[in-house]
Amino acid sequence: MSGIRHLRPFRGSRMKWKFRPLTANCESGRSSLLRSAALFSLAAMAMVLAAPQAAWAQRLSSYQDPLPRQSQLDRFNLTRAWIGTATLDAGRDRLLSLSLDDDKLYAQSSNGVLTAFDSANGKRAWAAQLGRRDEVTFPCAFNEDQVLVVYGMTLFALEKETGNIRWKLRLSNFPSTGPYADAANLYIGFLDGTMVAFDLRKIEELYRKSMLPQWSYLTIRWRYDTNRKILAPATSTGGLVFFASTNRNLYAVTPDTRDLMFQLETDAPIVAPIVQHRDTLLVASQDSRLYSINLLNGTVLWQFVTGSPISQSPQVIEDDLFLVPDRGGMHLLSATSGKQKWRRPEVAAFLAATPSAVYASDRQDNLLVISRANGALLGIIPLDAFTLKLSNDRTDRIYVGTRDGLIMCLHERDRNDPIFYKYPERQPLLPVIVPEDEADDEAMDEPSPFE
Repeated sequence: MSGIRHLRPFRGSRMKWKFRPLTANCESGRSSLLRSAALFSLAAMAMVLAAPQAAWAQRLSSYQDPLPRQSQLDRFNLTRAWIGTATLDAGRDRLLSLSLDDDKLYAQSSNGVLTAFDSANGKRAWAAQLGRRDEVTFPCAFNEDQVLVVYGMTLFALEKETGNIRWKLRLSNFPSTGPYADAANLYIGFLDGTMVAFDLRKIEELYRKSMLPQWSYLTIRWRYDTNRKILAPATSTGGLVFFASTNRNLYAVTPDTRDLMFQLETDAPIVAPIVQHRDTLLVASQDSRLYSINLLNGTVLWQFVTGSPISQSPQVIEDDLFLVPDRGGMHLLSATSGKQKWRRPEVAAFLAATPSAVYASDRQDNLLVISRANGALLGIIPLDAFTLKLSNDRTDRIYVGTRDGLIMCLHERDRNDPIFYKYPERQPLLPVIVPEDEADDEAMDEPSPFE
């Protein structure tokens, strides 16, 4: 150290840095070094303490930046119904999917947290920690009073109103689909190619008696082996259960005894969820075809060729069928005849529909406003931060979310009450207001009970 006089600067610089030898003044050199080290430590500590604050400031600003301005929404007669945030670990967690039931919206995170919102006003109903970080999960399913969700290798049933765990079941294999439930059974597809029907009543009985997971095998009603992995969840009419496999086949079996009633073979794997519409099944295949099938006997009523594989589930609003092939735009078909009405090539996902407009997103996550009558593009609203989209075939509401947990609901400004497409009987009844002069005329026309 005593021989060091200066450090050579970068080439081209005329500056030189000189250091005193420690032996020249050991005490002053040591004191100078200690003071420098202390100042450096304080600066480093300040940076560490400031980092979380900066992260939170950035997170809070991110909640404001992606929101569309009301002036942008006004041009297309839209307004924000509500904005909410899912329960997340701010530094590590990410929002994975959104699911919609009758009156609640569910947000699932990568950290195993399920958050429920009132779908009308965005009020957070409850949040439940179910799985561990980065376990495989699938979108929720529902029956009359339960939310059913798979996290990792555990199936959970939660009370819809409270989020309390009603029961949980450890699965013996790796699931490949989300659950589907009818009145008696619950169906899950697995990576080994089996579709398994679980007895719902048996699960609840064994869980109450604390006999799970030791006696889990007693909850299985039947297994059906397709020899290839199953990627699309099952669906059921009560009288038949339908499921598809990547072996290119659709199966229709009885819910109690798994008797095969009919089977349909396509030219490529089936990965999109199967949709029931009235007395037909809509089956989208990777062979670029959408099949409309009589659900009683398996007869193909019509098929529509898109030219691109289909991985997204078709969505049906009244008699309009919205089909989005992989990078093939969106087709609007008649659900009855399969006849095409129009096509928008830039659409990547269907979001919602009203009597006059269709709302969709493109590959840049913009919100597209489209005429439902003729498919004309009416406008574009930038929503690039909202990468999570919900395809809503239940109501006319638009639900989108960010990976950070911000969720937004949009609707047309003059539609405060949602339109219920899937269950129109749940539409609220509005009172009929009669003008006073007409009411007086009707009262005068009514015969008196004393005449």
